[in-house]
Amino acid sequence: WYMALVKQAVRFPITVILLTVGLLVGVGFAYSKYGAGVEFFPSVEPDYGLLYVHARGNLSLAEMDAATKT
Repeated sequence: WYMALVKQAVRFPITVILLTVGLLVGVGFAYSKYGAGVEFFPSVEPDYGLLYVHARGNLSLAEMDAATKT
């Protein structure tokens, strides 16, 4: 059945192009009208942050705190 479909598509290329464009427009219209949409990055404040400090030498806790506050 696949080759029969391909042969028909080759016989009528303009019809295939028009159907493809119509389907593309129809899907876009249907999505804009009925689609609920998906929010991938919701606006939620983070609960905490994590910071790694890489410095030369051994820093005291006060020096590490001062480096992260600037």
